[in-house]
Amino acid sequence: MIKKLNLMKHVANAAMLAVAYSAPTAAFAEVFPNKPIRMIVPASAGGAADTLARLLSKYMAESWKQPIVVENRAGASGIIGIEAGSKASPDGYTALMGYTFMVQAPALYSKLPYDVYRDLQPVMQVAKSPNLFAIPTSLKVKTFQEFVAKAKEAQGKYSFGSNGNGTSAHMQGTVISRRAGMELVHVPFKGSAPEIQALLGDQITSGIVDIGSAQPFVSSGALRVLAVTGDRRLKSLPDVPTFKELGFEGFESVGWFGVFLPANTPQDIVRKYVAELTRIMRIPEVASRIESLGMIPTSVGPDAFAKSMRADGDHWTRMAREGNIRLD
Repeated sequence: MIKKLNLMKHVANAAMLAVAYSAPTAAFAEVFPNKPIRMIVPASAGGAADTLARLLSKYMAESWKQPIVVENRAGASGIIGIEAGSKASPDGYTALMGYTFMVQAPALYSKLPYDVYRDLQPVMQVAKSPNLFAIPTSLKVKTFQEFVAKAKEAQGKYSFGSNGNGTSAHMQGTVISRRAGMELVHVPFKGSAPEIQALLGDQITSGIVDIGSAQPFVSSGALRVLAVTGDRRLKSLPDVPTFKELGFEGFESVGWFGVFLPANTPQDIVRKYVAELTRIMRIPEVASRIESLGMIPTSVGPDAFAKSMRADGDHWTRMAREGNIRLD
């Protein structure tokens, strides 16, 4: 019942946003689009960003009667794809499926080939994805406090995995290790899939992993979750405390995914995107599909999305500094 009520609330919020952005006036917006659109994903195929891009593109193509081609531009932690999206012609025919790394990168690199706040137009945040502090069930630990105690008894022998250097998981794992007085060894992987395999194979003693990737293994009992990021417990894991409940502030931010256009895209086209994406997010099957991936469907419009990005950027800058994490 609770899940159904939350889904209904999400659909209602999306409906309100659709009304606000459903009145483009310029003549060219009425004929847009009249040729194929590409949706750049700055990550490899099969991940959460790619799955979301393909889900949304399917419904957009059906409605707009034009192909939406998903183009995976992985590399350099996503910088290559983000740069391609930011430097595309601002005519609406190139969109970008972005995610949290976009606002983390400025704290990790001294120089980037774009300015995420200046060169991109936020259109809509479509999903959030909390991270989990997970361990293999072979490690006979039931709570985060027990894990900390064991790690302190064997300093330097316990580890935490992440889905790569400079990721949310890397920063969160480093900071929580320091604050809790542990000496966890960071083991970065090229994505969540190999990280989870390392957890399952007892190659690492813990891992910070996104819920979408970990959910099947948590459900099967192969992994145990000791804590979650975010400002509230997850409906799917009601007995697992947040880091804040455990006394660790600064772990309320969660991962997010959203659609962007190049800066200076005509506002009539931006409004057309917002109206269409809002319509799609109102479809119960779409919200259910996103939830089935372990994510939380959202419908955050341009202004609120831009504001939250700034706040997130400040947060991750503080985390990177506390963890002394740089990638150049």
